[in-house]
Amino acid sequence: MRTGNRSNVLLIELLIVILFFMLASTILVQVFGEAYARNAKAGASVHALTEVQSLADRIYMSEQPEELLDDLGFAAADEGGVFRKEYEDFQAEIRLETEERDGGLFRKGTVSAYYRDELLISLPCSRFCGE
Repeated sequence: MRTGNRSNVLLIELLIVILFFMLASTILVQVFGEAYARNAKAGASVHALTEVQSLADRIYMSEQPEELLDDLGFAAADEGGVFRKEYEDFQAEIRLETEERDGGLFRKGTVSAYYRDELLISLPCSRFCGE
């Protein structure tokens, strides 16, 4: 009879160890999943930052920014002056406005990058074109 009691205790101990490892593995999966998501967002942020800086510079230097954006694969949105493009890990949005002022045109632009509808970065690019 004593061996039966000992085997029951051993079985309970084994179940406790198994439950402990299941709990630990569940926590580790959550931790590594969150770390993976943060790493993906950080990678998208770095890529978006370099791309948005490059776009802002190119738009600033361009005489015809709409044609440039069309050549770069941006699609014009329904709203006037808004262009969007999907990259592998983020979305870029460019808003362009033109104002007539004394002595020339003032072009205002904003280049923004979004990661899953969360704003990562937004840079202004404005230029005064004299007549």
